[in-house]
Amino acid sequence: MKIPLPFLLFVTLGACSESERGGGTSPLPLGARDVLWIDTGPVEHTRDYASFEEFCAPEVPKDWTRPIPYADGSFTLRVEVLALSNPAAQPIFYTVGWKRPIETEDPEDAEYIRMAVKIDRGVGVYEQSGEIKNLSRVINGKDAGPVGEGWDWTNAWGSPNGDAFDIGPEDPYPLTVRVSLVLRPPAALP
Repeated sequence: MKIPLPFLLFVTLGACSESERGGGTSPLPLGARDVLWIDTGPVEHTRDYASFEEFCAPEVPKDWTRPIPYADGSFTLRVEVLALSNPAAQPIFYTVGWKRPIETEDPEDAEYIRMAVKIDRGVGVYEQSGEIKNLSRVINGKDAGPVGEGWDWTNAWGSPNGDAFDIGPEDPYPLTVRVSLVLRPPAALP
């Protein structure tokens, strides 16, 4: 899959309970109201897509407007590349995203939010942070700009996943990563 570079937003999120982490350990510092939403153990990609549902913290609500307004906050995405079988496949974009939690018959009709890091130095840690409402919104398979208020933040997420793809002629698989995504409420909150 080829995605024009200007349309990728580079960010990081994370939140999972100890029992759901699957062996992951996030060195990301957490504030009192921050939450580690996604925290995987090693995930090996033999193709582009991997579900992260089993790695999500059950305490993270679908409503990101209250009691803690995560929708108005920020995130940090950390992707640790543990193994890269083909260094010639770089750069690789690793995206983390999720669908709008609404059923649709055609997967191309699904709206989703995504963020990405550019892997261009091989094995190592790649980290990005940003504002939640600046994440990329995708409609019918096409980038629709920042998500902003055009998302139902009271039912914010469904089916989180990781996706690796290259922009060159080389195949990046297998690729092994560990992913953490932290949600942070607005700084004005205590």
